[in-house]
Amino acid sequence: MAVCEKMCNFAPKDLRQAGFMVKRIIGKTLWLVAIVCAMTACSKDDPNRVDYDIIWDIVPFRITMDVNGHDLSGGNVVTAVWRGQTYVLNAESLNTRAIPSVFQGLYVDNDNKLVFGDLSSTAKYEDEQLVIDWGDQTKADTIVFNHELYWMAGLPEFNQRFQLNGKPATLPIAIGGNQ
Repeated sequence: MAVCEKMCNFAPKDLRQAGFMVKRIIGKTLWLVAIVCAMTACSKDDPNRVDYDIIWDIVPFRITMDVNGHDLSGGNVVTAVWRGQTYVLNAESLNTRAIPSVFQGLYVDNDNKLVFGDLSSTAKYEDEQLVIDWGDQTKADTIVFNHELYWMAGLPEFNQRFQLNGKPATLPIAIGGNQ
């Protein structure tokens, strides 16, 4: 032991103290890191706050109508009037599974349902009136709809209401023929 003391210039007792000091420094550092992590992990943010770091693709919505009894084959000129603009039925269906993001007006989808849209899901629509004229001398049908996007706990939610001829309705709106 005397050789070690002369060569290393410190005694084994000093080695034990140095190891103890290193352990204390590492221990205190780990506690400090744990406390900092715990403090930064807690958040008192508003749960309805929108997280702008997430990019949301908001799917457009469309008004679909199950039109039993109405001829959609092109024998009659079926039109829809919305915001003073008249849209004539495009009898050719869109044969795609892709989500179209462009306003198409009035058309028939792959399931032979009458569709009006696509409308922006980020826009707010209040008491919008859509009048469907069947072009066959039957009474026109009026759809009134409301649509609003809002954020709940950082997630997009939708509030939608539909009425057909003054009565509550859900999508697809069931419109019977010859009313």
